[in-house]
Amino acid sequence: MTDLFRTLTAWLERLGSRSLATRAVRHNGAIRRYLLYVPRHLRDAGPLPLVLMLHGGAGRPRDIARASRMHRIAEREGFIVAYPAGTPGGFGLTWNPGGQVRRSTSDDVGFIAAVVDDVRANHPVDPARIYAAGMSIGGSMTYRLACSLSETLAAVGVVAGAMTYEDCRPARPVSVIHIHGTDDRRVPVGGGRGPRTAPGNVWPPVWQAIDRWRTIDGCPREAEVVRLVSGLIGHRYIGTRGDVELWLVEGGRHVWPGAPPRGWFRRARPQVRFSASEKIWQFFAEHARTKS
Repeated sequence: MTDLFRTLTAWLERLGSRSLATRAVRHNGAIRRYLLYVPRHLRDAGPLPLVLMLHGGAGRPRDIARASRMHRIAEREGFIVAYPAGTPGGFGLTWNPGGQVRRSTSDDVGFIAAVVDDVRANHPVDPARIYAAGMSIGGSMTYRLACSLSETLAAVGVVAGAMTYEDCRPARPVSVIHIHGTDDRRVPVGGGRGPRTAPGNVWPPVWQAIDRWRTIDGCPREAEVVRLVSGLIGHRYIGTRGDVELWLVEGGRHVWPGAPPRGWFRRARPQVRFSASEKIWQFFAEHARTKS
């Protein structure tokens, strides 16, 4: 019965992924691609939120689509999802988040801006509700987008990443939610290198980014500390210009919390039952671009 259930689940996931349309944009003389999902029942419903989802290092758009299943939430809640593809790096597709961790020289900021323009040219998008989220180095890239595309993005979500971009001078505040496992061995929450950190990488501490955005968003130094479920501790900073949240998964590894147990996600699942996708969307839904 277990094997049959797994087979059926995998088949349903493959069936669902067929609704992800492949799109291409030309940027800097090259053709780059992304997957797009538009809710079937809301294709003519007026301006919708747009969520950009960035895969991790050596990943692909379909990997983050399967792990996050954000397009399933999109169908239920009514928003558009785009899964952009990075460029080839040392071990597969990667991003250029800037700073110490450099696996690419690609203009990924310009590419993501082109993706937003392409989606908006073909679908009704609410300009006050455009968001980005990413995993690992995709999360680091998401931080760079918050710095460089602050006039486009209302809020960002980061999972198991760190902010490497140092020249961060956003034109306007951006609300931030960050989710990280306390036992992450690739991107340690305290920074530096872990047992599974890629060669040459040295990560800044997660708290460094939280403090930076707390200042940008006009948040107090002291957080509201909450425990959503056992093993999940939240640090909330409510600001005058934006909000910042850090959620620590106790004992969590380098995973997207709530991802289905398959591949390396199966080997390194966090012990806490918690959906990062649901939490990130809830945060996005509460943070349209209203604060200035």
